[in-house]
Amino acid sequence: MLDVHDHRSLGQRLDLFHLQEEAPGMVFWHPRGYQLYQLIEERVRQRMRHEGYLEVRTPQLLAQPIWEKSGHWENFRENMFQLAEEGARQHALKPVNCPGHIQLVQRMNPSYRDLPLRLGEFGLVHRSEPSGSLHGLFRLRQFTQDDGHVFCAEEQLREEVARFCRSLHAFYADFG
Repeated sequence: MLDVHDHRSLGQRLDLFHLQEEAPGMVFWHPRGYQLYQLIEERVRQRMRHEGYLEVRTPQLLAQPIWEKSGHWENFRENMFQLAEEGARQHALKPVNCPGHIQLVQRMNPSYRDLPLRLGEFGLVHRSEPSGSLHGLFRLRQFTQDDGHVFCAEEQLREEVARFCRSLHAFYADFG
């Protein structure tokens, strides 16, 4: 029995979302809940634009060599949903957005004059979390990660970190 103040109980009582066994660690957003979700997402988008992030979208499924190059294949493979095409290399659903953003920047080939380059994504990610670790909206197998990466020169690093920390304070202040 869930505590009445538990977010899973509130989500059901307020008709916002539910979780069910047939999709462990994945959320069924109800119309009211999804509307609230979209309002929060739009506020994050506004903040991202204000902070100079360019919104991008990267693929859900990437081939093994990209995951190997990023180190995810060696270090996190057991927590990645993997797929194999017959006679072809392995692929995995993305558990993070980082390698996709790196692929974009490599293709963009920015000049040092273009730095810092800030990329942001509302990326749907999947993680093969052990069933015992799943906990409502706090630990899921599928979720949207509002993820940003800053590509900058070494001499820009200190200011970019300070800028990010200031933006966090402003963002959380918006929500009280």
